[in-house]
Amino acid sequence: MIDSLKAVPSYKQYADLQIQSIDLNTKQTDSLNAFLDKWSAEVSQPTFDPVAFVGASRDLSVQMDATSAAIGKLEALAAALKKSKKL
Repeated sequence: MIDSLKAVPSYKQYADLQIQSIDLNTKQTDSLNAFLDKWSAEVSQPTFDPVAFVGASRDLSVQMDATSAAIGKLEALAAALKKSKKL
């Protein structure tokens, strides 16, 4: 699909930015789901380690913040391109 946009490079660039943003959103959702899958089961166990949970929560938060910032940059680039090229 994207290859068919070679004749209109601005559209291809815009589509590439949107796809990168979607891919990062998917990665972020997958990370959150993995965290929930792991910790939702462990919280109810008698061997639950709250210190490990807090550490994992912090790690997830740092990862989510970084990914959200990258998504924001991609969305800003896409919006600027859309505006400048009148797409």
